[in-house]
Amino acid sequence: MAAIRRHTCPVLSAIFMWGVLGSPVSAHEQSERSRFVDKCLALIDRHDDAAYDCYTDDYVLSGGPETYFASGRKIVGREAVRSKMMLGTGDSGSFDSIAMVWTDVAESANTLVRHLHQDFKGPKNPNYAGFTNLPRDLQFPVDVITIYTFRDGKIASEFFQYDSMGFLLDLAQRNPDRIAAALKVMIPMMEKMNKSGVAGEAGPGHK
Repeated sequence: MAAIRRHTCPVLSAIFMWGVLGSPVSAHEQSERSRFVDKCLALIDRHDDAAYDCYTDDYVLSGGPETYFASGRKIVGREAVRSKMMLGTGDSGSFDSIAMVWTDVAESANTLVRHLHQDFKGPKNPNYAGFTNLPRDLQFPVDVITIYTFRDGKIASEFFQYDSMGFLLDLAQRNPDRIAAALKVMIPMMEKMNKSGVAGEAGPGHK
């Protein structure tokens, strides 16, 4: 995959977070904590075992359909880190390119809020996420909001959410019947992924 990563820090009107998660970050200002998260994500991308040191032993990953079928709708500890590796492997190996732009939205003493914009281009396989016969020239955006909390210099929890319905509609090319058919395939896939994470599997490339 030709992954393109950029990081921006514009002034954003994060009014709904004001006084709760901290002030919007300043233009062109990336904090030490934000750089730490970037380093951890790079380790996750490489399936480097050093990534485990970025997270607390009781680290909690939650949010999005990817964790829906886990116990309590969350994945905890090393299994959560392994699941992140698996998720990245699945997407990156399935498209010609995924351009990613991270934007820091707000930050407080122990919390960082980020927005991720992704542009998916060119499915390598016509079958992806339960969908079949995807056109080779398919392109679509995905926007993700992630809330990190920190403890003792490590990531203690990570909650993410994105427009999953928009994601499905883009893959289905606005055909709801295709979404229903894909979900019948996707749900068992997600259940298997969560079981694999608990079993200690992290997909190709994991040491």
